[in-house]
Amino acid sequence: MNARLQVFLRKLKTCSRGFAVAEFAVVLPAVIFLVSIFMWILSLCIAQIQLVTAAGQIARTVSRGGDARVIENSLPKGTTVRVSKDSEVFNVLVSNNQRFPFRIFSWSIKLHAESHALAET
Repeated sequence: MNARLQVFLRKLKTCSRGFAVAEFAVVLPAVIFLVSIFMWILSLCIAQIQLVTAAGQIARTVSRGGDARVIENSLPKGTTVRVSKDSEVFNVLVSNNQRFPFRIFSWSIKLHAESHALAET
């Protein structure tokens, strides 16, 4: 019986069938989670660039006497735009709350962009 146990243990040490599948099954969810976080960060960067561009365009449009609603319609859903005027300077603040795409986590980041323009009248 002792010899059979030793043979079984020797085979068990050298046999690695199924280990790769098990390791892959453990690592795959973590890899998917990390990739989704990186994609969310990339989408945050793109959204921030859109907000900065929109804030500049709205400030320029308002300072020339135009209507900012045309540009506001092209912004993502949930974006707020505040336009104020201090003496001869128009101040524009554009903000948006970006949520993590998975509902399991309630992560969100508030992005904002600000722009100023002199009145051209």
